Amino acid sequence: MRRWLAGILAGDLDAFVVPGAEMLDALGLDLEAAGLRVAATPRHASVLVLVGDIPPGLARSAAIAYAQQPRPRAILSVGAPSPAPLPAADVSVAATQPGLTEGIAHLRRRFALGAWDPDSPVFVVADAQAPERANEDDELHSYHAMPPSSDMAHAHMSEMDHMQMGSGGFMSMVMMTSGLPRSADGLPMEWLEVPFGPLFPGLPGGLNLVLTLDGDTVARAEVRSGTLRRDLRATWPGPVKTFADRLARLDPQGSTAYRVLAWRALEQATGAEPDERETHRRIAALERERVASHLTWLARLGFLLGAAWLARRASSLARAVCKAHTPHEIGQLHGPVTAFVRQVRRTPLLASRLDGVGRIQPESAHDLRGPLARACGRVDDARQDDPAYRALGFAPVVEDGCDARACLAVRLAEIEQSLELIRAAGIDASPAKPESALATGTGRASVETSRGRASLVVTLADGRVLDLALEVPSAGHAHLVEDVVAGHELADALLGITSLDLSPWELDQ
Repeated sequence: MRRWLAGILAGDLDAFVVPGAEMLDALGLDLEAAGLRVAATPRHASVLVLVGDIPPGLARSAAIAYAQQPRPRAILSVGAPSPAPLPAADVSVAATQPGLTEGIAHLRRRFALGAWDPDSPVFVVADAQAPERANEDDELHSYHAMPPSSDMAHAHMSEMDHMQMGSGGFMSMVMMTSGLPRSADGLPMEWLEVPFGPLFPGLPGGLNLVLTLDGDTVARAEVRSGTLRRDLRATWPGPVKTFADRLARLDPQGSTAYRVLAWRALEQATGAEPDERETHRRIAALERERVASHLTWLARLGFLLGAAWLARRASSLARAVCKAHTPHEIGQLHGPVTAFVRQVRRTPLLASRLDGVGRIQPESAHDLRGPLARACGRVDDARQDDPAYRALGFAPVVEDGCDARACLAVRLAEIEQSLELIRAAGIDASPAKPESALATGTGRASVETSRGRASLVVTLADGRVLDLALEVPSAGHAHLVEDVVAGHELADALLGITSLDLSPWELDQ
């Protein structure tokens, strides 16, 4: 009976993914096809899945999530080892679908053998100890059970019904709430600071938010940095030959854009120019990444809206797009992706649900870039200055509204547009690394990433990068979080934050 029950448990495994399920999509990995269901919280997961290199700040949050998982539990690392303070991974696999499938099968066998065995090496792992005063960065999902009211320091307060307050006499509710801030309806409420992130489902993995709640309304918001800090800027100076690869580490979901940005800046410094075929390869790769990024954004939106079909289908298509490289592979996805876009447009009440949500006020709408700028009626797109894009018939997509509905309309149109640009380029989305030269000089370049224009100025000397200046779109949009949440109910505030499409990887370098 014991072995039979262990087999049943091993066949029903759920996983909590760090930094987030979107990282699996970016690698083209299907966790459910490999045998694991994705859980929204660590309390409902028996497996902690670590995807790629986990920065130290995020590793601390992952350790707390792991400590909250019910036993038996295990760690599956994909593409990189498990970082401290987490214990070593029970199973480590390469970032490939066959490797993932094989690793999960091995993990399932270990669960079946080790269930309820106190001596099993899979499960004898000390819980990660949180510091005495945990940093807010580490408190995602740290839900603490409240002690009985009779045991609490303020238990006597429950007996205060109309009691006399010593020499002060009766204290009215007006007196008790006189120092509290006033809500929009004039009622005094105690405001609470609540962490949302860095592993909150529906928000980008690694985005660390603290919202100040006035009841069910958001009064303030703060984006806290440092969770994903990797000190990348210290690694960027160095040999020209590997500079593009070093810069591409900035954003795992935008690595193609930053690699192409580095190539363009180096070519501008050396006076080299790619031929037409290579230019078209880069365009195909950039637009493929844009389609995948917009689909991932749609999946996030669907999760927050409670539209499971939208989240699942968008995530599935994003994975398929990330795995497609040849014109034939991408062409096969043209029909399913465009059909999905039409389905989203026809979804009843979706546009009206998003209308006015995440609206950016004119006084805050400065330094907007990318889809966010174009959703506010601004023609801001680095591609319009590129002769190669113009030759393929490119024209920016612009909408009015400056809210989540307009952001949705822009991204849906850009998904279709990017697929047409890939078709017009007519070549595979696998650009070749240019030849490096022992150059000295300064190069400038811009690339329209999926979130907006990124610009780079790089200084070279004798084949080495000496210095650089980098501008990323998320840095100009982070201040908008306060604008899109203040005075809104929590559900609308989270949708508004998602509409901004912030990259925590760009914010924490």
